[in-house]
Amino acid sequence: MKEKKTWEKRVLSIVLAFAMVLTQFGVWNAGKESVQAAENDNFTLYYYCEDAEELYVNIWSWKALKFAEGETLGTYLGWNSEQAKMHAVENAKNWYYVNLQVLDSTTDDGVTIYNGDSSHELAQYDSKYKNQEDYAILVSGISDTYAIKDGTLYNNLKQAGLEFDSQDENDSVVKNAAVDVKKTDKELSSDFIMGMDISSMISELDSGVVYRDYEGNELETLDDICKFLADQGINHIRIRVWNNPYDTNGKGYGGGNNDVAKAKQFADACRNAGIKMLVDFHCSDLWTDPGKQQAPKAWKGYTVEQKAQALTKFITDSLNTIDSSKDVVDMVQVGNETTNGFIGETSQTNMCTLFSAGAEGVKNYNENVKVVIHLTNPEKGNMTRWAKILDDNSVNYDILATSYYPYWHGTLANLATEFKKVKETYSKDVMVAETSYAYTLEDSDGHDNTVRVGNNDTGNDTTEPFTEQGQATAIRNLINTVNNAGGLGVYYWEPAWLTVGDTTGLTGEAYDKQVAANKEKWEKYGSGWASSYAREFDAKDAGVWFGGSAVDNEAMFYPDGTASPSLHVWNYVKTGAVSNLVSVEKVGDNLSDTIIAGTTYTLPETLEITYSDKKENAQITWNEADVQKLDTNTPGTYVVNGTVALRDDITRGAYVGKTSADVQLTLKVEEKNLFTDSDAAEFDSEENYVKEGNGLKSFPYTENVYSGKYALGWYSTSAEKAAVTYKKNLTLTKGTYTFEAKTMGEKDDVVSLQILDTDKQVLYEDTKTLTGYTASKSGWQTPSVTFTLTEDKVVTFRIAIAMRAEGWGAVDALYLHGDGSVEIVEPSNGNDSGNSGSSATPEQPTNPTTPTKPEQPSNTTTVTNPDGTTTETTKVDIPASSGNKMEATVNVSKDTNGKVTDATANVTNTKPEISTDVVAKIVEAAGTDNVAITTEVTDAKGNTKYTVTVDAKDLTAGNILKVLVVDKKTGEKKLVNANSYKVDENGTISVSLPKGCAYELVSAKEVEKVEKAVLKTVEVKKISASVKKGKSTKIQLSSKLDMDNVKSVTYTTTKKSVVKVAKNGKITAKKKGTAVVKATVTLKNGKKKTVTMKVKVK
Repeated sequence: MKEKKTWEKRVLSIVLAFAMVLTQFGVWNAGKESVQAAENDNFTLYYYCEDAEELYVNIWSWKALKFAEGETLGTYLGWNSEQAKMHAVENAKNWYYVNLQVLDSTTDDGVTIYNGDSSHELAQYDSKYKNQEDYAILVSGISDTYAIKDGTLYNNLKQAGLEFDSQDENDSVVKNAAVDVKKTDKELSSDFIMGMDISSMISELDSGVVYRDYEGNELETLDDICKFLADQGINHIRIRVWNNPYDTNGKGYGGGNNDVAKAKQFADACRNAGIKMLVDFHCSDLWTDPGKQQAPKAWKGYTVEQKAQALTKFITDSLNTIDSSKDVVDMVQVGNETTNGFIGETSQTNMCTLFSAGAEGVKNYNENVKVVIHLTNPEKGNMTRWAKILDDNSVNYDILATSYYPYWHGTLANLATEFKKVKETYSKDVMVAETSYAYTLEDSDGHDNTVRVGNNDTGNDTTEPFTEQGQATAIRNLINTVNNAGGLGVYYWEPAWLTVGDTTGLTGEAYDKQVAANKEKWEKYGSGWASSYAREFDAKDAGVWFGGSAVDNEAMFYPDGTASPSLHVWNYVKTGAVSNLVSVEKVGDNLSDTIIAGTTYTLPETLEITYSDKKENAQITWNEADVQKLDTNTPGTYVVNGTVALRDDITRGAYVGKTSADVQLTLKVEEKNLFTDSDAAEFDSEENYVKEGNGLKSFPYTENVYSGKYALGWYSTSAEKAAVTYKKNLTLTKGTYTFEAKTMGEKDDVVSLQILDTDKQVLYEDTKTLTGYTASKSGWQTPSVTFTLTEDKVVTFRIAIAMRAEGWGAVDALYLHGDGSVEIVEPSNGNDSGNSGSSATPEQPTNPTTPTKPEQPSNTTTVTNPDGTTTETTKVDIPASSGNKMEATVNVSKDTNGKVTDATANVTNTKPEISTDVVAKIVEAAGTDNVAITTEVTDAKGNTKYTVTVDAKDLTAGNILKVLVVDKKTGEKKLVNANSYKVDENGTISVSLPKGCAYELVSAKEVEKVEKAVLKTVEVKKISASVKKGKSTKIQLSSKLDMDNVKSVTYTTTKKSVVKVAKNGKITAKKKGTAVVKATVTLKNGKKKTVTMKVKVK
């Protein structure tokens, strides 16, 4: 990783607020929205009561909740329905508990707690009337334990004042810790890699950076620092090596100037600290990554064979220098992030030849050292893809590693899936070679950070607040995932790459002076990510963006060098740790909104505050003066300031001693968009444009999108010019207009937005030179043409692009607006003529005698393939009963005889309706009833919530269907629920499903096939076990079981006197004897299977 990864062009989505912890669903026909079922079915609810007689819990409808297995039920309150009696918590006075299970959190329900009888109600939590937000948390699945005390809901039992000994609680849990850390689900082995890449540290020390322990004591030498890290649980150090990171005058390229000599210094320090080392050979003279794999200067012009020979020798010789005693280096990376290339080679065959040569160099040095191949982007399936490539090419390696940065690389669940597939299919070890997480969004050295406000700071997978606690939690969760998936371990990337001169709090001249001093050190000692001298080797990237540390806010040391509390995570994760400290982790999300002038707007009343122990909604007090200035009838940007009150028990962090926090709302009031041709504005079809030149991507283009679903994209390996011209004319009345768009792309590519007359001559133009990739929408540039018409005029527009070699980019979000008094006449065909001051020529009516071709509608595009087959794409507009127009795209493939071989249809609408009329129109356009219809359910902004595919022939009245979810990466079909969905008498089907997935409605037989396949994998790893009295073991299910198909697993024992079994399958031996432990697996469709393990207690 480094400061600028231009190869990552993914646009991140906005972080979901906690108020949305219950994910919205779409419902066919009704457009209803509800919440997603909890991920954690069972939970324990604790309640504090000082004058309890008998406490009873009543569930209202038993639709969303029920009492968990094992609870004793009775009609204690004299009603027909049953209640559960709460149990007293041992050694915790006045505390009581009950175990509950979430059935379906999409359904309204509630619970009430009574003391003694029904006339003494203590508390009520439900989805509609009382404590709705707390109820939503209870059924959300975010925790398996909650406590209620004095009307406040906690998911941190310690914060509620509840302390007790549990059979599953580890006695070694650290109390009064610096941060809260949950112990890993599975015990960490002693050789699990707790790794760090500290490659920049020598250059940091040379620059005068001082490192300190938690108490502020100075760690004077590299040996001292490595020993301190070892005390924090670190057992591996990763160090990068470049072949020759210096220019012809001996000036370092920066990034630590990491050559073989420096690697030897690190190896010596690791030896003295008792830490092992991984050597990361980039096999280049500077940074390599998926977008850049440049050969070293000395190997320029080499053939693949020459590179292979040089590589083998370089690695062997270097390792003998770095660790001649062969007692420190135990792993070696052959290449860094080699997803798309290696040493200038992009052919997979050539890359594998070089991987094998590198591996040979490692084994020549020491046969016992492990060879690592390092990739990126597990969210794209790269681990499984490359595992196959390496296997097919017989590359001799041991470990497949990936980088994992949550703002780029997808979910932890996906990472685990990739790990398991590689291990099970190719028998290779796996690990995370790079990761990091920011503890603040502030900069401290005058060089922009990779994660900062507006850049990589949002996204569904960036799950934790940017605080010390958030940093610790993110690392804990990654370690837990890797451990559960059988991975070797995790390396944190550059936790000590600090500022060489703190700029925090400085402004004006003082700030400029400090940054200037920092730049001198970056250049002299190579302590920035790159120096200006790197221009000789890497002119396009390092030569342009050289500067300081881009990750000082992701370090585990503060700017003054003091170790931060999050550094404890490497030890705490082994035992668990509980902190009594309370901090403010996050004060809501950035408040911003956009409205059209003339509409009403209501300021938000509350804002969510994330504390270290819970989340609360706080009332916002808005600044009255700012509110008075807000005018929703006048276009402009308005800023409204306000405050929210904080709790009075904050003991840690930036808000200690503060009673309130500042909030700010930015409201943009815009003129109405006069360009109403949505198909053209979203670039979803080439039919709207005339394309010229080379390098334009095919429509529709989805890779870099500012808003909606599509954009205009381009990419070219060579310098090119291209343009798209809107085919229709626009008749504008006199007045002042602004026409603008959003654009982002390769640095120095040029985008021009042009207004044309009817002769296609440029009347007005604005040009933007692009500045490079940005992951934030705020970083997109805005070409903007403002012009004044003194009379009505007919115009159109063109978007022109000048690409440099390897240029890429996108244009999106076309926006035409005026000064409030102008208007646009409905567009006419581009073939119409028009002159300044006149309206477009009216379109002539169609000659009624003109023959038509009903077998192919006029809006059908036909492509003839080289083999003579054809592909037809037809757009069908379908009026819906709700008044919304639905648009279906029907794709039909035909053989050389014109026979339909395949047919699919896609329907998009915020309130989709699939009825007989809709199916009839699609079938008519397809020419067959054997057509798969996919409905894309979107929100009001056009963002996809989920898709559902169903065969047209299955949508017959009375038919019963089931639902499966389709894994987007593997295509594997998985179980969803036990529901049946009936097609009503109108041929309409309604179904409520979670967002973010692709579903299929299928017959019961199809679901039964999946069910049978899953049930075959429900087995235990061991059918018997022996354990000593007082010790523990665990009943474990086969790794072949895909838990995505599982709703719950419950464990029981035939002899509670012999063994005790916990809800996670942990078995504790109580006395000598034999017992059978049962695991009952309930699939998501309701089917169950019980497997057993015989346990003998010695």
